Amino acid sequence: MIRPDEKVALSPCESYDKDKLKQIIEEQWTNLGLDRSFLEGKKVALKPNLVRKMDASLGGTTHPSV
Repeated sequence: MIRPDEKVALSPCESYDKDKLKQIIEEQWTNLGLDRSFLEGKKVALKPNLVRKMDASLGGTTHPSV
């Protein structure tokens, strides 16, 4: 359960292209109203999708590049 002081951001991603992933993560910092100074001295969890065990190239599990 998400508490009122926690923030969550979701974005679809159709590939595991490193540049695309970086772009999505940067966009989500903005969507959440955060900037890089927010990260200083803090731990941040990025939760990739974990659907079911299958070959990473099929996109049903978290690709190693994430």
